[in-house]
Amino acid sequence: MLPPGTEDVLTPATEHRADEADAAPGRSRHAALPHVRPSPWNRRRDRVAAALITVVVLVAGVLVWAFSDQRATSHELADPPAALPPAPPSVPASLQEIWQAESPATPVPVSEGSSVVTGSGGEVAGRDPLTGEVRWRYARDLELCTVAGAWSRALAVYHKDTGCSEVTQLDPATGRRTAQRNGDAELNTRLVSDGGHVTTTGERLLNTWRNDLVKSLEYGEVFPKVNPGKQPREGCTYGTVAANAGEVGVIEDCPGEQGARLTVLKAAGEEADEPEEVFSTVLSDSSAWLVAMSGDTIAIALPQRRQLVLYGSKGEQLAAYPLDVPAADLRHAPEGGVTPTAKGTDNIYWFTGSSTVALSRKDLTPRWTLDGTHGPGGMFAGQYVVPIEGGLAVVDEGTGATVRTVGVDRHGYRGAGAARIGGPGVAGAAWRHRGGAAMTAAFSQLSPHGASRTSLAGRYGPVAALSGPRPAEPLATVLLLPGYTGSKEDFAPLLDGIAEGGLHPVAIDLPGQYESPGPDDESCYLPLALGEAVAELITGLSGDGLPVLLLGHSYGGLVARGAVLCGAPVAGLTLLGSGPDRLPPGARLSALDVGEPLLRGHGVEAAYAVREQVSARAPAWLAMAEELRAFLRTRFVSSSTAGLLGMAAGLRSEPDRVEELAAALRDRGAPGLVVAGEHDDAWSVEQQKDMARRLEVPFAVVERAAHSPNTENPPGLLEILVPEWRSWLR
Repeated sequence: MLPPGTEDVLTPATEHRADEADAAPGRSRHAALPHVRPSPWNRRRDRVAAALITVVVLVAGVLVWAFSDQRATSHELADPPAALPPAPPSVPASLQEIWQAESPATPVPVSEGSSVVTGSGGEVAGRDPLTGEVRWRYARDLELCTVAGAWSRALAVYHKDTGCSEVTQLDPATGRRTAQRNGDAELNTRLVSDGGHVTTTGERLLNTWRNDLVKSLEYGEVFPKVNPGKQPREGCTYGTVAANAGEVGVIEDCPGEQGARLTVLKAAGEEADEPEEVFSTVLSDSSAWLVAMSGDTIAIALPQRRQLVLYGSKGEQLAAYPLDVPAADLRHAPEGGVTPTAKGTDNIYWFTGSSTVALSRKDLTPRWTLDGTHGPGGMFAGQYVVPIEGGLAVVDEGTGATVRTVGVDRHGYRGAGAARIGGPGVAGAAWRHRGGAAMTAAFSQLSPHGASRTSLAGRYGPVAALSGPRPAEPLATVLLLPGYTGSKEDFAPLLDGIAEGGLHPVAIDLPGQYESPGPDDESCYLPLALGEAVAELITGLSGDGLPVLLLGHSYGGLVARGAVLCGAPVAGLTLLGSGPDRLPPGARLSALDVGEPLLRGHGVEAAYAVREQVSARAPAWLAMAEELRAFLRTRFVSSSTAGLLGMAAGLRSEPDRVEELAAALRDRGAPGLVVAGEHDDAWSVEQQKDMARRLEVPFAVVERAAHSPNTENPPGLLEILVPEWRSWLR
């Protein structure tokens, strides 16, 4: 035992507790207990110190919370919205405003999914398109710099510190925060998207982000200069910016150069801080605006010469055209470094300030000019419409002739406007510059496109095809195979977008489908047998020297797999909404079981009549345009009975050939990709993800889509496909 008053932190093991003494043999219960020292931590000064530490920790926690971003953020979420009604079959004879909202932070209306997104002050709000009611909101104690739509998301950029440095990505359906980053964008920045990347505009610095907000490019004056010497030029200031298919274009004003400089950069090079130039060239004039980029062509406006000059993919001048627009339209550079444009089916529309110039989407050649407009316009119900004094003009895309006008009360507003047009209505923002309402377009097999009807020579006869717009210098041909009961029209919403990415799309009917004849032998429609026929088509397509990429949707995915196993010379394979083997149990498999005896006993007309009776119970079918319902019926009853039965047999019996396919792709050195809609009800998302793992290829999910992303969310699908395909061809 230690002497009294000696401090001891740990009691020695040789000392006994009181209860141990009681249990000790041969010792009296009344024997003297060993001396128990008080805890060394029970002194007053120790208790005071502990209390002070606790107070300090609590105060620090309160201070951290008080000055944190979390305290300065208000976030209200919503449940996913119901689907929008379909678009009308044609532009209505009259339109009226149903709601309006202030939205100064949106330079153009933001309509993503089934929500309209507005931005004002520090608040971003997701609204019901039909009522304007706020469904969700996200607010900060900071001012918004800008709000834009990209990747089927809403992007909110906030003013923090000395620039626009806080970026938040939001799900437009629920308001859920999906990504966030700190950036270096300048004040008054605008966001420019090419579908795969977003670029911030600025006078001294451009930043480009991927869809997860990871930076893929920084160009200009980077602070702090951690790695000097990586930027190609210093001291330049930037003007207008545009983007297309993985490339970013910018007009520069550089010291010592007499003319403006046009530079085109890769949106995602090897290193974000080391820009990779596609080309950079000094122009003849000191003033220039980048109007548009499409395919391999770039359109530049030269205000001093009043010319539109076209440049090629290596910076070479291709052509020059006079600009027949008022001189006042060319006095001031576009606001925010972004030229106001909109995409139509055949053209890109440039709003100069008082006129709209139509540029061919194929090569940006000027086609016509419409004076007296109030914005670039857009597509609505398959027609091009543009804001004019007193309403809208429905305009023929080919000639620029006004087909008819639709009166709209703009409540005295006479300024310029931008519009997102589609769905069941037209954006209120068409009449209020930076105002708040828009609706997305409804996509279907009847969506307008720039493809032409053609045919390919097949083993069973001509194969009906849609040959999409052909870029001036296409990187590859993309062959698109539809699923069971499908046709080439299933890819109508994708064709123009694929072409804009520098690829030539060709969509076909499988033999026996719709407008393509097929044999009477049901076994010829099994995946491997059809794969042989498709492999022959691919061999023919590759004869022009271009590589061929193959995409198969649903049953077309099984056929595409069969084509690769039969030796098709593909440069890449994409499986969309397809699976590793036969269709799993569920409603789709049950429908095949019910349909077979009807087809065998009564033919396609009777089978489709029953199908229509069942479909009539679904609200989506009742809301469908009559023209689309008529097309679906014609397509089904025009298909081969043997083909429908044979493909159904394939869906019920196809074995797992994933390992064979993986080996075939490895042998060819061909890349692959598996894509699924997030709500796929045929093969599950997990099945498709596992198939991608076994194939050792990337897997991607299209949000707000089920089994057919090609018609349910084509913009979201294109954002996945085009950048991936282009990366295969580098």
